[in-house]
Amino acid sequence: MPCHTLQFLSAAHLSLFILLVLADSSLAAVLHVPAEYPTIQTAIDASTNGDEVIVAPGEYVELIDFHGRAITLRSTNPADPNVILSTIINGDGNGPVVSCTSGENLSTTISGFTITGGEQVSIGRNGIQIIDSGLTIQKCSITNNNALGTAGGGLFAMRSSARIENCTFWENTDLASAGTGAACYIDQSDVEIFDCEFTANESGSSPIDIRNFSNVVLSRCRIANNVGFICVHINQHSVVTIEASSIAWNDQGNSGGSTKTVLVANVSQLSLRDTINCRNSHVEQFVVEGNSELIDLGGNVIDSTNCPPGPIRLPADFDGDVDLHDFAIFQEFFTGPI
Repeated sequence: MPCHTLQFLSAAHLSLFILLVLADSSLAAVLHVPAEYPTIQTAIDASTNGDEVIVAPGEYVELIDFHGRAITLRSTNPADPNVILSTIINGDGNGPVVSCTSGENLSTTISGFTITGGEQVSIGRNGIQIIDSGLTIQKCSITNNNALGTAGGGLFAMRSSARIENCTFWENTDLASAGTGAACYIDQSDVEIFDCEFTANESGSSPIDIRNFSNVVLSRCRIANNVGFICVHINQHSVVTIEASSIAWNDQGNSGGSTKTVLVANVSQLSLRDTINCRNSHVEQFVVEGNSELIDLGGNVIDSTNCPPGPIRLPADFDGDVDLHDFAIFQEFFTGPI
């Protein structure tokens, strides 16, 4: 074949490739709420995989469901705490605020919102529920959601995967002796949590409940000022790593008996590295039972009375009342990027 023919074919193939790339990139759209769509849900319903939904500051009283779409849902500036505080998805007590139950994966992302007002009696999946699906959660404040005596006030994850980064779980509850997982309830799921704060969540049992063959990593996190009989419960063949984190100022509440800061039970495993445990009011700090294992990877400080100096000593209440206004103040002491 003549050289000029090969050159012609190469040029033709290159042109076709460029056209295909341009056509593919043109398929991704940016949808604006409320400028183009009156609600977040109508924008999600109009989106397709790869799209981005951008939400202006304001309070949106609605329940949203990703319906299987691999999209990014974000506020106008997730890096700005003031934007996070002013871009609110409020469930108004009508059920789970954010739902992923249609086979989504980690390419589905929500970023830069306050998620509040989730309330559901029957299943207790309130702030965010992920069932048989996946979700990436970034720079969100998940607050004032109530599981009403069931499981998972802030987050409910079952048979799912999640990656959670730079989020705060504040003042979520389950408000009954039978309730558990006021901040998060993780069941048969793989979850990675980085640079997050769990603060002032109140549970009838455990503010953080991990169970049933779950695999969880908590890295550079703070677990502080929560109330519950067992602050962190790792149960039923679950494997958890906590590293470069702190568990401090948590309270057993009105619970009697042998309360525990961390319980590892029923053939579960906890690996602990560079983590501080201090000033918790529970009778026992770390308890391992039922053929479970605690692996000390070094650098840990376990002291029921004294906390080392530095930001770790600061409770979550910076201004006299634990609420969303503490979120912005908290950023000054945050160990990871925001």
